[in-house]
Amino acid sequence: MPTTLSGLAIIVLFIVPGFVMAAAFNSYRNVIRYISDLFFIVSAIVFSLIVHAVFAFWSVRIYKFWQSGDLLKNVPEFYIWLVIVVLVFPFVAGLVLARIFEANSLQTGLARIGFSVLDRTVTCWDWFARSGRAEWLIVEFKDGTRIGGRLGTGSRISLTRPDVSKEPRDIFIEEIYDISPDGRFGARIPNTRGAWINCSDVKVLRAF
Repeated sequence: MPTTLSGLAIIVLFIVPGFVMAAAFNSYRNVIRYISDLFFIVSAIVFSLIVHAVFAFWSVRIYKFWQSGDLLKNVPEFYIWLVIVVLVFPFVAGLVLARIFEANSLQTGLARIGFSVLDRTVTCWDWFARSGRAEWLIVEFKDGTRIGGRLGTGSRISLTRPDVSKEPRDIFIEEIYDISPDGRFGARIPNTRGAWINCSDVKVLRAF
């Protein structure tokens, strides 16, 4: 016989797929990470409806098990449903949907509803930080000095956070190189494990 506690559990299981899908969607590299709580909640609810619409036949079957008190008799199937419908499918679907929303052919239409890649990018800095399109940098500081660097898997670039928008952006570059007067990469600077760069001290970044 259903109880208030089990009823709450069903509600949680209904909305969790949407939260998983929304989190995966918003974690993709060119999707804005810092969105409003209301937008995230609304999108999570919509995504939950989509997930359960796709798996309606299965979700209804699980619900009938719960309603009739037979859920414990079908625990293996419930666990499989839990993994696929509540966790795996929403996560994969969120990543796939985010990738689709990056398609160039869709940007004009998405721009009409304020959801193109451009609309969802906070600053050009964030686009650069998440695009992964640069492997080498020449950093020119305000005092005129320059260093070169390689952006490998151990490098990091910060993102803009609206709640601390005045906080300076920074970069960690794992390999540092000398730069010749004519702008060419020289030898790697020895005995270093990288360099942290406060971008408030930077005049310009050149990416390659």
